[in-house]
Amino acid sequence: MKKIAKIGLRKLVALMMIIALLMGGGGLAGAESIVNRILGKNPLASGASGTEYDVVVALDFQENRLFSKYGVKILVDGTLIGETAHGKSFSTSVQLAEGAHTLVMVSWEDTSISGSLEFYVFESGTLQGRIHTKRATVLLEDPTFAGRPTDRAHLSFEDYKRICRELKGESLAAVERFPEKYEGDSICVRGRVTEALDFLGKTMLITMQTSDGQSWYFVYNRSGGNERLLEGDDITVYGDLGAVSVLLNGKLRVTAHYVYRHTSIFN
Repeated sequence: MKKIAKIGLRKLVALMMIIALLMGGGGLAGAESIVNRILGKNPLASGASGTEYDVVVALDFQENRLFSKYGVKILVDGTLIGETAHGKSFSTSVQLAEGAHTLVMVSWEDTSISGSLEFYVFESGTLQGRIHTKRATVLLEDPTFAGRPTDRAHLSFEDYKRICRELKGESLAAVERFPEKYEGDSICVRGRVTEALDFLGKTMLITMQTSDGQSWYFVYNRSGGNERLLEGDDITVYGDLGAVSVLLNGKLRVTAHYVYRHTSIFN
């Protein structure tokens, strides 16, 4: 009991959380002033190139009350995959190769009115979003690609970055208010380190605060010569969103795959 007393309650709780995360298979983040890949895994998985995946395109359609009440045709990489009347949800399944693809939505009434979205396929999953038709354009709002998070550890940084949804403004607020709806999503979030605790050799528990005051935390591994993160560091974290921690006063957890340290992000 004397050893526990010396550690302190706060650090003891943090140590328990680190052990739980490590036993649960969560990734350890590697970071310097430049981006590093966790555990040095950089290339795509062997044989992944040319692989095709089952992708469900499931789109809600926001209904307008008065104007721009037109239906749309939906294409992927120039191929028509279906069409839907105004206000009617759309869902279909397509086979897509690994890599970048383009979704295009074109007005039934005027082909000059359209909108597009580039997305990246790295596994089987579902492309979701909400169609919003306007006078001169078609928008796909809140797009996400929900797949199997465990497959993402094999991606290089550039490939992983393509699938991460950047959280800022309304999207950041939505995730922080309703995190359970987005659990498992690959995200990019910026913040300032408010606490950096050293445990288990070169393992650290990092707490950061976003620009709107919400606290997030992640486990950070300094192996391979990575520098320590310090309180006050401004960072961007790329990772998979986890659940809210009850033990850590409602902080949001992210399984960090990459960490980038900036000179300043809140100027």
